[in-house]
Amino acid sequence: MSEFIEVPVEREDGSEGLRYVNIDAVSYVEVQGAQEVNKIGTIVIHLVDGYWFTLTGAKADEALGLVKSRMCVHFRTDPGGN
Repeated sequence: MSEFIEVPVEREDGSEGLRYVNIDAVSYVEVQGAQEVNKIGTIVIHLVDGYWFTLTGAKADEALGLVKSRMCVHFRTDPGGN
């Protein structure tokens, strides 16, 4: 059974809506701006069809949790940060 990420979308005309993205369509995830260990800044989710989108806040936490539980995820740490 497939799982979906509910993504808020702001359109060019200023209106807002929701888009549902299949978790199986995720190619990779970039985490940007993580200042603290348990805080996520912005995540960029890249899809297998070349599209991508960004999420922040609680929606980023939720999406990253879904991706981590569904896929084998490895995080690369900055060698200077140890």
